[in-house]
Amino acid sequence: MSMGVRVPSPSVTWGDRRPSAAGRALPFGIRSGELETIKWLALGCMLISHAGRFWFHLESGWPLVLGQLVFPLFAFCVALPLSRDPVEVGKRLAFRLAPYAVVCQILVQPVRGDHVLDVLFTYVCVGAWLASAGYGDWGRRWLVRALVLGVALFSAFWWPGVALVVTLTRWVQTRRVRWFCGAVAAFACIAWLEARWFGFAAFAVVAGVMRLGITMPRVRNLFARAYVGQYVGYWVLRAAT
Repeated sequence: MSMGVRVPSPSVTWGDRRPSAAGRALPFGIRSGELETIKWLALGCMLISHAGRFWFHLESGWPLVLGQLVFPLFAFCVALPLSRDPVEVGKRLAFRLAPYAVVCQILVQPVRGDHVLDVLFTYVCVGAWLASAGYGDWGRRWLVRALVLGVALFSAFWWPGVALVVTLTRWVQTRRVRWFCGAVAAFACIAWLEARWFGFAAFAVVAGVMRLGITMPRVRNLFARAYVGQYVGYWVLRAAT
């Protein structure tokens, strides 16, 4: 889940909209440092939500509501860099996240209480789907996409989850209305199927970060490692208590 360009300054800045502050290498005038801030916020929401679910066994409450922001925020953060070169970046995304996804599934399965593949598999599916567009052979392309649909059917957020990131990527890349409508439809489908309506507040989070100009430094591969690390920490603490 590594997105964005390295930020020149390691410090956090607030409200500095000068071109020299963390550059504007990404679409919609968003700085790479602002994108990192959104990822940090998503990571924080995820850790709070998972603590509520796995440590305190909550079935409702504000920690789980806060967790509804995580997927749409990360989907936005993944789509922007993917839009630069969906085939090549998608291929790197799929291969880079696949090992993390397998390890995470092994760690989380005993505590999830269901048979859903971890959300990292959803991002692997996104990368593979976009990368398949680079195959000149029609049969090979749709063989890969058939496998993607099969895996996504058992992954977190199912087909709508993959569709959300793919359509967001295509919208950012082409700015065509049909892709925007597809992204909204996929997002609405997720909200309806999983009662995650608070996830729409992710739009306000993104707008707020950009309006305030909050930037954070990039730490390479931090988010994939932190995602797996939370479950490692869970089992270590559980063994120690």
